Amino acid sequence: MWFVADLEKLKESNSTATLPIVQTKKGPPPAVAPKAEIKDAPFEKTEPIQASEDMLKDEIRNKLKYLKELFDEGLISEKDYTVKKMELLDKIK
Repeated sequence: MWFVADLEKLKESNSTATLPIVQTKKGPPPAVAPKAEIKDAPFEKTEPIQASEDMLKDEIRNKLKYLKELFDEGLISEKDYTVKKMELLDKIK
């Protein structure tokens, strides 16, 4: 990804910008006001969205294919392949 910047405008905006004052003293941090509580705020309770069984099976199928490719290319051992394959297959039972 490429970005193009107008350096003159950037320098100009940086030279006119004011920086915040930073506390350099050591010691306890400044007190923070407590957040206001919202009482009796209306909200809707919704059920969590569950992945459909078909989506789960497709995802596992894709992972198994990728795992097989890794094994065929010699990037993982047969033991690693077998262990991970069994973990994936156990998810669809």
